[in-house]
Amino acid sequence: MKGIVIGIALMGALSAAARPQFTNAKFAPGTSATLGGSSYAFAQLEGWPTLAGSGLTVMDGWTFPGEEVGVGAFSLGGKLTFGATAEISFADAKPAKAFRGKWVTLGTAEGGIEGLPASPSERWTLAVDADGKTLKAIYNGPGLILLLR
Repeated sequence: MKGIVIGIALMGALSAAARPQFTNAKFAPGTSATLGGSSYAFAQLEGWPTLAGSGLTVMDGWTFPGEEVGVGAFSLGGKLTFGATAEISFADAKPAKAFRGKWVTLGTAEGGIEGLPASPSERWTLAVDADGKTLKAIYNGPGLILLLR
């Protein structure tokens, strides 16, 4: 794991044309790196990274460790872009019970968030906060919701 992050950090010195797109990356808890000011693309991403100085594109999916939802959060120094087929998932079902009916922050991107990934299931709702920089999720468990006007 550390080798991947160190390798990404070292590529910050390469020109944008020379930077590869990554297939998968898994970030251990507490991973922090400075990526040299450009944007990087990943097909699949896992974890809660803190990445300074760059943007990030998630093409297919981002998996968050369920036991860390509400405790961990990603932080990006640049723009976060989700591809058309991107979806969010959780590694286990714990957050569903712990956060029923409560908004939880998944993370922030200083350069803003473009696109909205698919939810892990029909019970989850994902949203970008009014600031355009914060990705949030809420679990809507089974039950009855009345909307009164």
